[in-house]
Amino acid sequence: MQARMEASTLIIIFSASMLMWLVLVKVLLLRLEARHIMKFKTMGEPGLFLNNSVGAVFATLKFVFLREHSELFDSTLSRLSDGMIGFSIAFFLLFIFWLVVFF
Repeated sequence: MQARMEASTLIIIFSASMLMWLVLVKVLLLRLEARHIMKFKTMGEPGLFLNNSVGAVFATLKFVFLREHSELFDSTLSRLSDGMIGFSIAFFLLFIFWLVVFF
């Protein structure tokens, strides 16, 4: 019973994390489109659902994890991107914790 409750709690946390990631990506893309249209176009005009090609996904991930935001001199975009990196690290550590505990 206890393990089942812990598993369902982790599923809820993972689901909420995925939704939060989608919100962060949407905010990032809206900011890029509104303030840095040339960079947005260079990335292939990525979207969450429309124009969600493999290339657009990789361009977005590359933008975040290679910290390409630093060349745009936008402090809000920098904080958002750095927060997304921190969020990804926390999610990865939670996933490793889940693997260790349940397998």
